[in-house]
Amino acid sequence: MSRLPIRWRFTLWFGATLAIALIAFSLLLLLVMRRQLLAAVDSELAEELREVTTELALPKEPAGILAHLAPRFAVHGEFQFEVRRPAGEIVFRSAALEGHPPLDLGTSPEPGNQQFESREVSGVGESRVATALADGPGGPYIARAIMSLEPFERQMSILATVVAAFVPVAIGLALLGGYLLARRVLSPVDRMVEVAKHITASDLRQRVEVVNADDELGRLAQTINSLFDRLEKSIDEMRRFTADAAHELRTPLAVLRSGIEVALRVPRSPEEYRQALEAAADEASRLTRLADQLLFLSRQEAGMVQIEREEVRLDALLKDVAERLEAPAKESGLTLLVEPLTPCAVRGDDVRLGQVFFNAIDNAIKYTPRGGRVVIRTRPTGARVRVEIEDTGIGISPEHLSGVFNRFYRADSSPNGDRQGAGLGLAIAKSIVAAHDGEIWLESQIGRGTVLRVELPLMESTLPSDEENSRRGASSGTSL
Repeated sequence: MSRLPIRWRFTLWFGATLAIALIAFSLLLLLVMRRQLLAAVDSELAEELREVTTELALPKEPAGILAHLAPRFAVHGEFQFEVRRPAGEIVFRSAALEGHPPLDLGTSPEPGNQQFESREVSGVGESRVATALADGPGGPYIARAIMSLEPFERQMSILATVVAAFVPVAIGLALLGGYLLARRVLSPVDRMVEVAKHITASDLRQRVEVVNADDELGRLAQTINSLFDRLEKSIDEMRRFTADAAHELRTPLAVLRSGIEVALRVPRSPEEYRQALEAAADEASRLTRLADQLLFLSRQEAGMVQIEREEVRLDALLKDVAERLEAPAKESGLTLLVEPLTPCAVRGDDVRLGQVFFNAIDNAIKYTPRGGRVVIRTRPTGARVRVEIEDTGIGISPEHLSGVFNRFYRADSSPNGDRQGAGLGLAIAKSIVAAHDGEIWLESQIGRGTVLRVELPLMESTLPSDEENSRRGASSGTSL
């Protein structure tokens, strides 16, 4: 059954459930009706038996019983009667019972009670028999009222025939109704399938219609639309990434090619050839850096980059990165200030984290005019540590702030004339920080500078105590 379409499985389950319910109901109905009809027969027999016992008490002598009962009960519709002594002597019998063997005595009921049973009666057939012990002239008598069960059985047979004919028809209608219901219920799924068939990489604008957002299929349609939205966004980003990568690769290749063509156009001196080769080597280095960055981002998104999980002294790592960038900062006429750093450790990859802070500080240096400064500080915040890199640079406008972590995104040109970057540094930093379960974000104001914040989880062994937190933030910094 698991290979059948859902609508057929739904139909069969619906039909099977209804069939079981109908059969159980029909059996219960037949049982209840049988008891009700039998109770009606017993009620009629009880009434007739009371009349017989009442008439039985009227004669003064036993000899008068027959003369008293015969005119009324010898032929009495569909009822037959028998009166006898407890010892077995027959006192009175209906005309239909004459010439047939008498009923066996059986067990006599208690005085004042009536006893009902179904049994075979000679001359009548299968019958319902009501028995009572009654007082009459000369002592007690056993009186019986008898009624054939043929009408009762005929009624039960008709009822059973009707039920037997109704159940298959009802099951057939249930199967048809179940199929139509399943078809109607699953029709939105068919529409979803049709929409999904027509969605391609070149046409992602179509969406599934949401008829009722509050039911299960409505929520499924919303989920599928959300999936299409994410898919469209991912493909758009991939297209932009491909276009931007092609553009970034084309520029150094064009410079490299034109330089080589110019150098080969006419014979030149060894010094001119050396200068041309140096320019070609610079462009080749730029291409290599760009290729390495693109490869890292691709492998990172594919989950192929293994992040080491070792103890990293964050304060020592920041000091090392700052020392490496001291010379570029001085060349740009900037002050690189490292405030007293709280000793702390995180679990991660020191090479990748060093890459994050190197890119962040390098960007701060590039976009800060001469005479400005770049400050590095740490701020423990509970179970995490926040690294802040603040500069007094040109700042980032609000419309660009949300896109600076995108690949190939460059908001403004560097005031120091550095245009070698491809706009991948912050995108790489974001992916590395995310792989360390951290967060990275920017706050900036035009003309006043930018603050880049990186927040990482601390190792449990280095979580700062309350006393250490109260002492953090010394009064002076260290200038490099």
